[in-house]
Amino acid sequence: MSVRDHRREFDESFARPYETPEPRTGLLAVEIAGTRYAVLLDDIQSVAPAGIITAVPSSRPELVGVASQRGRILAVFDLGALLGHPRGAPPAWLVIARGQPIAHELVINKSSTGRSH
Repeated sequence: MSVRDHRREFDESFARPYETPEPRTGLLAVEIAGTRYAVLLDDIQSVAPAGIITAVPSSRPELVGVASQRGRILAVFDLGALLGHPRGAPPAWLVIARGQPIAHELVINKSSTGRSH
């Protein structure tokens, strides 16, 4: 292609209507009790190391306890148990839901890039 052809293609590109890209949905890939799940990034406020979780009396076996994150006290639930899996090991990470005063424990073995954490 000649320089003249490149210039004409460049100039003509401004006359074409703008093509809106397809909307994308961001997902966080997680593994719970050996089963892979995805969480919408729009539903997540933050992801943080679990830190200290204090057990509290409860009739709900899914309730791991409470934790302090950025000055807020959060109830921590075992998401695997909420999904019907047996209660897992103590959480390594907290996934804090956007707009909700609840943190869910997710055991994250691999990210969507396949790298181990």
